[in-house]
Amino acid sequence: MVPYLVIGVATLIGLFGWGLKGLILGAIGGWLFNLLLGGILLLFSGGLVPRKVRKQATRRFIVIHRDLARSAFPDAAERELQRAVERYIEGIFKRASIDNKSMDLDAGWDRAAIQAAAAALIAEERRPEIKSFLTALEEHIEKEMYP
Repeated sequence: MVPYLVIGVATLIGLFGWGLKGLILGAIGGWLFNLLLGGILLLFSGGLVPRKVRKQATRRFIVIHRDLARSAFPDAAERELQRAVERYIEGIFKRASIDNKSMDLDAGWDRAAIQAAAAALIAEERRPEIKSFLTALEEHIEKEMYP
Protein backbone atom coordinates (compact mmCIF):
# COMPACT_ATOMS: atom_id res chain seq x y z
CA MET A 1 0.00 0.00 0.00
CA VAL A 2 2.75 2.46 0.92
CA PRO A 3 4.64 2.02 -2.38
CA TYR A 4 1.54 3.07 -4.31
CA LEU A 5 1.23 6.12 -2.08
CA VAL A 6 4.86 7.11 -2.72
CA ILE A 7 4.43 6.64 -6.47
CA GLY A 8 1.21 8.67 -6.36
CA VAL A 9 2.81 11.53 -4.44
CA ALA A 10 5.85 11.58 -6.76
CA THR A 11 3.51 11.55 -9.77
CA LEU A 12 1.45 14.46 -8.43
CA ILE A 13 4.56 16.47 -7.59
CA GLY A 14 5.83 15.86 -11.11
CA LEU A 15 2.47 16.80 -12.63
CA PHE A 16 2.10 20.06 -10.71
CA GLY A 17 5.76 20.98 -11.02
CA TRP A 18 6.50 20.11 -14.64
CA GLY A 19 3.27 19.11 -16.37
CA LEU A 20 2.87 15.96 -18.43
CA LYS A 21 6.60 15.23 -18.62
CA GLY A 22 6.79 15.65 -14.85
CA LEU A 23 3.89 13.25 -14.42
CA ILE A 24 5.70 10.53 -16.33
CA LEU A 25 9.08 11.22 -14.74
CA GLY A 26 7.47 11.45 -11.29
CA ALA A 27 5.82 8.06 -11.71
CA ILE A 28 9.07 6.48 -12.91
CA GLY A 29 11.03 8.25 -10.16
CA GLY A 30 8.57 7.10 -7.50
CA TRP A 31 8.78 3.53 -8.74
CA LEU A 32 12.60 3.62 -8.78
CA PHE A 33 12.67 5.16 -5.31
CA ASN A 34 10.46 2.34 -4.00
CA LEU A 35 12.64 -0.26 -5.68
CA LEU A 36 15.79 1.23 -4.16
CA LEU A 37 14.25 1.68 -0.72
CA GLY A 38 12.88 -1.87 -0.75
CA GLY A 39 16.29 -3.25 -1.67
CA ILE A 40 18.02 -1.28 1.08
CA LEU A 41 15.46 -2.37 3.67
CA LEU A 42 15.80 -5.97 2.55
CA LEU A 43 19.58 -5.76 3.00
CA PHE A 44 19.35 -4.25 6.47
CA SER A 45 16.69 -6.64 7.70
CA GLY A 46 18.54 -9.58 6.20
CA GLY A 47 15.57 -10.86 4.22
CA LEU A 48 11.82 -11.21 4.26
CA VAL A 49 11.74 -12.83 7.68
CA PRO A 50 12.97 -10.46 10.40
CA ARG A 51 16.49 -11.42 11.48
CA LYS A 52 15.54 -11.92 15.14
CA VAL A 53 12.64 -14.23 14.29
CA ARG A 54 14.70 -16.17 11.76
CA LYS A 55 17.63 -16.66 14.16
CA GLN A 56 15.33 -17.73 17.00
CA ALA A 57 13.54 -20.26 14.79
CA THR A 58 16.89 -21.51 13.51
CA ARG A 59 18.33 -22.03 16.99
CA ARG A 60 15.25 -23.92 18.15
CA PHE A 61 15.20 -26.06 15.02
CA ILE A 62 18.85 -27.05 15.45
CA VAL A 63 18.30 -27.91 19.12
CA ILE A 64 15.27 -30.09 18.33
CA HIS A 65 16.47 -31.59 15.01
CA ARG A 66 20.28 -31.57 15.35
CA ASP A 67 20.72 -35.02 13.79
CA LEU A 68 18.52 -34.13 10.82
CA ALA A 69 20.33 -30.82 10.27
CA ARG A 70 23.70 -32.58 10.53
CA SER A 71 22.67 -35.24 8.01
CA ALA A 72 21.58 -32.52 5.57
CA PHE A 73 24.80 -30.52 6.07
CA PRO A 74 27.40 -33.02 7.31
CA ASP A 75 30.52 -30.91 6.69
CA ALA A 76 29.16 -27.62 8.04
CA ALA A 77 30.63 -26.00 11.13
CA GLU A 78 28.14 -24.77 13.73
CA ARG A 79 27.93 -21.23 12.32
CA GLU A 80 27.63 -22.54 8.75
CA LEU A 81 24.87 -24.89 9.89
CA GLN A 82 22.92 -21.98 11.37
CA ARG A 83 23.35 -19.96 8.18
CA ALA A 84 22.21 -22.90 6.04
CA VAL A 85 19.03 -23.35 8.11
CA GLU A 86 18.40 -19.58 7.99
CA ARG A 87 18.78 -19.62 4.18
CA TYR A 88 16.22 -22.40 3.88
CA ILE A 89 13.77 -20.57 6.17
CA GLU A 90 14.21 -17.43 4.09
CA GLY A 91 13.88 -19.49 0.92
CA ILE A 92 10.52 -20.88 1.98
CA PHE A 93 9.17 -17.40 2.67
CA LYS A 94 10.61 -15.99 -0.56
CA ARG A 95 9.04 -18.82 -2.52
CA ALA A 96 5.69 -18.15 -0.83
CA SER A 97 5.93 -14.47 -1.80
CA ILE A 98 6.98 -15.22 -5.38
CA ASP A 99 4.27 -17.85 -5.93
CA ASN A 100 1.67 -15.53 -4.39
CA LYS A 101 -0.85 -14.46 -7.03
CA SER A 102 -2.04 -11.46 -5.04
CA MET A 103 -0.47 -8.03 -5.23
CA ASP A 104 -0.54 -7.99 -1.43
CA LEU A 105 3.01 -8.85 -0.35
CA ASP A 106 1.78 -9.96 3.07
CA ALA A 107 -0.12 -12.79 1.38
CA GLY A 108 3.24 -14.60 1.25
CA TRP A 109 3.03 -14.88 5.04
CA ASP A 110 -0.23 -16.81 4.89
CA ARG A 111 -0.01 -20.30 6.41
CA ALA A 112 -1.35 -21.94 3.25
CA ALA A 113 1.18 -20.05 1.11
CA ILE A 114 4.03 -21.18 3.37
CA GLN A 115 2.82 -24.80 3.23
CA ALA A 116 2.54 -24.66 -0.57
CA ALA A 117 6.00 -23.09 -0.92
CA ALA A 118 7.58 -25.70 1.34
CA ALA A 119 5.81 -28.50 -0.54
CA ALA A 120 7.08 -27.11 -3.84
CA LEU A 121 10.66 -26.90 -2.55
CA ILE A 122 10.45 -30.43 -1.18
CA ALA A 123 9.10 -31.73 -4.50
CA GLU A 124 11.92 -30.03 -6.42
CA GLU A 125 14.66 -31.35 -4.15
CA ARG A 126 16.43 -34.52 -5.27
CA ARG A 127 18.55 -35.34 -2.22
CA PRO A 128 16.59 -37.40 0.34
CA GLU A 129 18.39 -35.92 3.35
CA ILE A 130 17.45 -32.38 2.28
CA LYS A 131 13.86 -33.52 1.60
CA SER A 132 13.52 -34.86 5.15
CA PHE A 133 15.25 -31.72 6.48
CA LEU A 134 12.79 -29.47 4.59
CA THR A 135 9.81 -31.50 5.78
CA ALA A 136 10.89 -31.08 9.40
CA LEU A 137 11.68 -27.41 8.83
CA GLU A 138 8.23 -26.75 7.39
CA GLU A 139 6.60 -28.40 10.40
CA HIS A 140 8.88 -26.38 12.70
CA ILE A 141 7.93 -23.11 10.97
CA GLU A 142 4.26 -23.93 11.45
CA LYS A 143 4.73 -24.67 15.15
CA GLU A 144 7.03 -21.71 15.83
CA MET A 145 5.49 -18.98 13.70
CA TYR A 146 1.85 -20.08 13.38
CA PRO A 147 0.83 -21.38 16.82
